[in-house]
Amino acid sequence: MQKILAGTLQDLEIKGRLIVKSGKRQILVLRSSKGIHAVDHRCPHEGYPLSQGVQNDCVLTCAYHNWKFDLQTGQNSVGGDGLKIWPVELRDQQIFVSVAEPNPLEVQKEAVGQVEEALDQRNAGLLMRGLARYSNSVPTDRG
Repeated sequence: MQKILAGTLQDLEIKGRLIVKSGKRQILVLRSSKGIHAVDHRCPHEGYPLSQGVQNDCVLTCAYHNWKFDLQTGQNSVGGDGLKIWPVELRDQQIFVSVAEPNPLEVQKEAVGQVEEALDQRNAGLLMRGLARYSNSVPTDRG
């Protein structure tokens, strides 16, 4: 698994939050009483930047729609999509985030399940997120 340098503990203390890029992703690094956390920077609801949210120790609240995420598990307390959590390693005051792109077949399987759930619930927002997740996991041949 590839590890990328997010910054130093001092950077995190000074800035309060760090944002690091890995491919197309942006990862948000935060500190709580439980340790250092790395999560997707974009809210799974509508993609707003979570760095603009409010952190209350281990809970991060999206500033746009009030979705609340547990920084340790990624679980969403309002019942929506969870937040991707990235493993963090601290070495010599430097913060490293382990990044690996998910298996596209697993992403597609989860997306199909989400679409089925959305259809059962008649939940248009969940349906659109599931379709987008599926669409983004399918390789394109634009060569």
